[in-house]
Amino acid sequence: MTIAVRDVPGSQRGAVVGTFTAFVDLAFGLGPVSLGAVASLLGYRRAFVAAAFVSAGGLALLLEAPRRRKGDAGASRDRDRALSGAD
Repeated sequence: MTIAVRDVPGSQRGAVVGTFTAFVDLAFGLGPVSLGAVASLLGYRRAFVAAAFVSAGGLALLLEAPRRRKGDAGASRDRDRALSGAD
C-alpha cells in the first residue's frame, strides 16, 4: 500500500486507499475460489503453477510501477514541497 500511496497528492489518498483495499478484498474472495476450481479440474500441481504465474505477474507489475511513475514522482514531490512551504 505504501507504493500505491507514496506519490499521490493528499487530496486523492483516500480514494487510492479505498481502491487498494477493495481490490485486496476482491483478491481474498476470488483467489481461493478460482484456484479451487483449477485444482478441482486440473489437479493441485497445476493450481500451484497457476498461483505461481499470478504471483509472478503481480511481482512484475510491482517492479514496473515505480519506473512508470518515475517522471511523475519528481513533479509530485515538488508540488508537495510547494504546498507545505518547505524548500
